[in-house]
Amino acid sequence: MFKKSVLAAAIGMALSSGSAYALTQTDFLFGQYNVSGCSNIEGYESTAPVGYDILCKHTNVGPGNIAEGSTDVVVGGQIFSLQTTANAAQTTANAAQTTANAAQTTANAAQTTASTAQTTANTAQTTANAAIAGVSTAQSIANTARTVANAALTNAATAQSDVDAVESGLTAEATARIAGDAATLTSANSYTDTTVASEATA
Repeated sequence: MFKKSVLAAAIGMALSSGSAYALTQTDFLFGQYNVSGCSNIEGYESTAPVGYDILCKHTNVGPGNIAEGSTDVVVGGQIFSLQTTANAAQTTANAAQTTANAAQTTANAAQTTASTAQTTANTAQTTANAAIAGVSTAQSIANTARTVANAALTNAATAQSDVDAVESGLTAEATARIAGDAATLTSANSYTDTTVASEATA
């Protein structure tokens, strides 16, 4: 199917000097246009002659205006330029996508590293907390042991005092007993001496 702009361009081309598809005055009858080499251009359609399996090709067409609202026909060179620009844009987009993918991979690796570091830090914090709790427990045990030791020292001092008192009492009692025994012995000796002397005199 041809649009009106295509048909107009084809007609203009055919009327131009030296065109391969030059039209004669009789080609324009009742709105039917016949181009040499192509037939049955009616309205917006163009088909190849019977026996041809190709579409009609129009050459030497000037480039159309590419702008908003333009009804000009675009030619192969313009399409090639557009395709080249599109290919370059696609190449740039592909490179940008590759760069973005690499950046995403780097970001994912950094996130994994950060997560691992966070896990390690959490484990270290847990270990530190356990160590602090252990130190607190050990300090509490040491404080209790110190209290018990102080109590034992106090008890030992009291016991020593009691022993000293007992020893002091025993010493006084022994001294008294010895003194008593000595007095008794002295008295006995004196009695014996007196008795012996009396008997000797008698």
